Amino acid sequence: MDKPRKVSPGAVVGITFATLLGVTAIAVCVFFSLRFLRLRKRKRNSDVETRRSYSLPIRAHGINASMELSDSVVHHNHHHLHPYLLDLGPFSFWSNRSQDHSSLSPERRLTRFSYKQLQRATKNFTTLIGKGGFGPVYKAMLPNTAVVAVKVLATNSKQGEKEFQNEVLLLGRLHHRNLLHLVGYCVEGGHRILACDYMSNGSLDLRLHDERYPVLSWQQRVSIAQDVARGIEYLHNGAVPPVIHRDIKASNILLDSFMVARVADFGLSKEADPDMPASGVKGTYGYVDPEYVSTNSLTYKSDVYSFGVLLFELIAARSPLEGLMEYVELALLSNEGIEVWHQILDPRLKGDCDLKELAEMARIGTKCIHIEARKRPRMQEVVQAISRLGPRSESARIDFLDVSSIRRETSMVRAERVASRAASFQER
Repeated sequence: MDKPRKVSPGAVVGITFATLLGVTAIAVCVFFSLRFLRLRKRKRNSDVETRRSYSLPIRAHGINASMELSDSVVHHNHHHLHPYLLDLGPFSFWSNRSQDHSSLSPERRLTRFSYKQLQRATKNFTTLIGKGGFGPVYKAMLPNTAVVAVKVLATNSKQGEKEFQNEVLLLGRLHHRNLLHLVGYCVEGGHRILACDYMSNGSLDLRLHDERYPVLSWQQRVSIAQDVARGIEYLHNGAVPPVIHRDIKASNILLDSFMVARVADFGLSKEADPDMPASGVKGTYGYVDPEYVSTNSLTYKSDVYSFGVLLFELIAARSPLEGLMEYVELALLSNEGIEVWHQILDPRLKGDCDLKELAEMARIGTKCIHIEARKRPRMQEVVQAISRLGPRSESARIDFLDVSSIRRETSMVRAERVASRAASFQER
């Protein structure tokens, strides 16, 4: 028999090397194939998200339309949250954001500031200009010489991280000349800070009630009312999705260097969603819709009611906590016609106003504070009515107050209902 031939050591080494080389080549091919497929899938998902978000107009319709676009649409269910919020716990998304800029809108970029940047800009937080429910507010000078207002969430603030997050995401996508503009934010450690446009003329609350400020003229008050109405109308009819502010009041109306009014403080705001469960009554006592208090049902008409209260505050320069609505109720019960509104007019104006415009503003305010929400006008109707006031008015026609119907509407029964609902709100 023939003896089997022995395989030489060189052949064994060659076969082994060739096998290892082939396995390595196959592994490399598989690795790069999987990587390519993963990158292509990621790019496809990114393109889908971009097309979905950039196709939504932030101002689709309504009065004074703006065609700016939004790339974030915030709902309260996880399918419509901002991409950075998906599958993340409350506020953990901030740690994953870019350290330099984050784009909530293709038109305006929100800057993510470091705490040290804002500390330097406010001279170690020594430039205090006011305090609010959010916390202290400081004037800041950024390196590009832009002046902003820096709002620091106080540790004892009634507004927590949920409200802070709500304000960042809403203001980051809402753009209108009568809304406060958000410049950027800071989330670092336990610090929660907002940087907004600096409003050099302060709040409407200070301008109406602080005697250190010059008296607002009648025309300024009319213009402010028109600005606020347009801002709210935009929230209701122009924002996508629509927003209910829930806290319209004088201290949340800020005035810029040209005395243009802007609606601010969106911490309590809520997107209009009929399927959302009630979350409890929120707002400021005196401005809150009595029907909202009694039914816990939030609608656009709740903002309309608050705006009506604000109109009477502009007229009388008296806050709801100082018995404003009691004065209004007495005026509505009077049979003196339009002259009665002259009696509750801010005495610092010394009667310097257009009596017909005063009566018309009171008429609009009366409709806005109707005890039944369904009988109140929509903000679009309010804007159309109030735009007729002032020097740009094209219509001199005044629909005088129907005193007899108002007297019926403001009977003792109505007064008792308002009082009981106010007591209910205080208890809550």
